[in-house]
Amino acid sequence: MSLDGFVTAPNDDSTAGAIVVGRRMFDKGTTTFTFVTDGIGSAIEQASAAAGGKNVTIAGGASTAQQALNAGLVDELRIHVAPVLLGAGTRLFDHLGYGRTVLEQTRVLESPFAAHLRLRVPRSS
Repeated sequence: MSLDGFVTAPNDDSTAGAIVVGRRMFDKGTTTFTFVTDGIGSAIEQASAAAGGKNVTIAGGASTAQQALNAGLVDELRIHVAPVLLGAGTRLFDHLGYGRTVLEQTRVLESPFAAHLRLRVPRSS
């Protein structure tokens, strides 16, 4: 993500047992794909079953992440903020159907190229 909130390329996480991606992230290769057309909840549920107890990562772009956030299906965000201003593009936190949300910072690492943030997403009461 850029400093002005625009999403860049997704970050592959080696602890993931399954990854939920949007249609624009689909590409050729030897990876097994299951196409889910009945909503983000079903996609996350099927990915959880396929993950075999490992984490499920959402790397499907802003729209897919927004749908999962709006549905209350995200426990943690791992955001890599690059020191650039893009000025345009797709923002990760646009189109969220809730008001002010305070995320709990659980880890911050820095590198010359990005700040790596882990943020816990609070559950609605």
